[in-house]
Amino acid sequence: MGMVMSRAASAAAPDSAQPGPADGVGAAAEAGALAQPFVDGAIAAASRQYRWLLTQLPEEGKLPRSFADGKWQMVFSRDWTSGFFPGSLWYLYEATGDSFWREAATRYTALLEQEQTNRRTHDVGFMLNCSYGNGYRLTRTPAYREVLLRGAQSLSTRFNPAVGMIRSWDHGAWKYPVIIDNMMNLELLLWAAKEGAQPRLREVALSHADRTILHHFRPDHSTWHVVDFNPADGAVLKKQTHQGAADDSAWARGQSWGLYGYTMMFRETRKPEYLAQAEKIARFLMNHPRLPADKVPYWDYDAPGIPAAPRDASAAAIMASALIELSQLGTPEFGRQCLQFARAQLRSLASPAYFAKPGENGGFLLKHCVGHLPKNSEVDVPLNYADYYFLEALLRYRQRAEPDKALPAPGPKSAATQGKKGGGAKTQPADLRIQPDPALPNVLLLGDSISIGYTLPVRARLKGSANVFRPVNADGSAENCADTGKGLAELDRWLALAPKWDVIHFNWGLHDLKHVMPGTPGPATSSDPNDPPLRSLEEYRANLEKIVVRLQQTGARLVFATTTPVPEGVGNPYRNPADPARYNAAAKEVMQQRGVRVNDLYASIAPRLAEFQLPRNVHFNAKGSDALAGDVAKAIAAELAAKAAAK
Repeated sequence: MGMVMSRAASAAAPDSAQPGPADGVGAAAEAGALAQPFVDGAIAAASRQYRWLLTQLPEEGKLPRSFADGKWQMVFSRDWTSGFFPGSLWYLYEATGDSFWREAATRYTALLEQEQTNRRTHDVGFMLNCSYGNGYRLTRTPAYREVLLRGAQSLSTRFNPAVGMIRSWDHGAWKYPVIIDNMMNLELLLWAAKEGAQPRLREVALSHADRTILHHFRPDHSTWHVVDFNPADGAVLKKQTHQGAADDSAWARGQSWGLYGYTMMFRETRKPEYLAQAEKIARFLMNHPRLPADKVPYWDYDAPGIPAAPRDASAAAIMASALIELSQLGTPEFGRQCLQFARAQLRSLASPAYFAKPGENGGFLLKHCVGHLPKNSEVDVPLNYADYYFLEALLRYRQRAEPDKALPAPGPKSAATQGKKGGGAKTQPADLRIQPDPALPNVLLLGDSISIGYTLPVRARLKGSANVFRPVNADGSAENCADTGKGLAELDRWLALAPKWDVIHFNWGLHDLKHVMPGTPGPATSSDPNDPPLRSLEEYRANLEKIVVRLQQTGARLVFATTTPVPEGVGNPYRNPADPARYNAAAKEVMQQRGVRVNDLYASIAPRLAEFQLPRNVHFNAKGSDALAGDVAKAIAAELAAKAAAK
């Protein structure tokens, strides 16, 4: 609590007249460190600022976009920025769990309901995904889902097959303009394609993304803002940068939109060309010779008057959020570079140079943003989308804690432990991607490093009977599903690994009960028994209930596996050996109430720990993982048989 309060105070410290390098940003001593207290401090300061803002807003039925000359710029729902303010309220609810934010977010989200039928703009994705999308992700309100699905259909009507892209603007002298910002709206289409079983929407999104790579990007991987097409045959008529310094300049926010868009496209599709594009854009931006020391870009990387040119905090916030996500998708080394860069950006944005004093800046969080400088519109002012992506980046950074390192999965050397011959062999993680047989039922394994250990032997036992999936990283290595908080955040992405599930075998608990340091991002793990667990027993139970509700919506048969024992003497993170039994008891109650079968791995393996579990370690040796796999495969096979018999 002390660290949070002190950092919150520094975020609201006396302002400086012009933005400049944040103290210590990029210092070698901070490289690679995830446990920085500024994140929780910034969230606390943001909560105070937005509470004040909500008491000041002048007009009912409108939403705040900006603040200048002592007045708020309030907009109706048809404005392209309308979804960002309710989206920020949802992020504050997610960050704090305070029902105050949920009530406020619900109230402002409702103002956008009519936009679900808006076919006059490509920005339906911004409007609805940031508001209703976050609301649905956090509350599962059925009405929100319907709004999103209808909104995606409305957006898709702007797709012209001859061009292969979604039209952006309906104004101006352009014939068929497509702007780089439009990449951001594709996420709504991809979500609706999965959620609403509408494959055409995915095809529209892929076509748009592919042709954007083809036409919008220059050889140095910067992007034009606008490409105008002939709507009859898709021929390129003109390329320009409407909101930038010149047609051939690199308008800062446009570059950030491109980075974010292709990072998201890879997350949703796993198409390697999208990851490659995101990494090219990231390298262009992170290595740009005119990027200031505090890593908050000028409004255009080629702006006249540098270094006196205005900064754009919104471009930095969007970029930071994208880099944090990108840091988990590519190679570990490049991922570290992305994360370190994003951390430096967040520290700058959370500093007094950019973060407003309490009650100033119209209640918005970030100062020094630029909307459309060539038209002298929204220059050096706060913007609601800067706050939105800043809060998103803070949450993504806080959730980016290092998971427990799993042991290599047991199995033949060719699958799990390939390396150099001899004593210095380098262990490589198993590639757990599969080529499913469409004639077989689909099984999904969700769990932590214990489940990673039994994935391959479960597949071996069910070979020819089922396609056994599990979440994987971009390189095919196993993704750790970690705690129930990550489970809630990522569940829809994992469920999208296959179009239909027959059996889902899942477990959470080992990460929920690990001890953490309060007031640190992630938060950081702790070896102190006096520190709290990551998720209290009550939060664990509540999260599990939400997860089960979502899993049951898939129509799959479910099997919950209990958390395996924690031996005495486990150090960092500390886990109380008595906690697995307590958390398992709570989980069993949830499963009984929801009619879910329990696979009691705890009871099965407990009598054989001396033979199967590593000393002073929660993980198992190869024999132990194989024994667990036997129980898991048996439970899955029983559910497959029951499902087949029920047909």
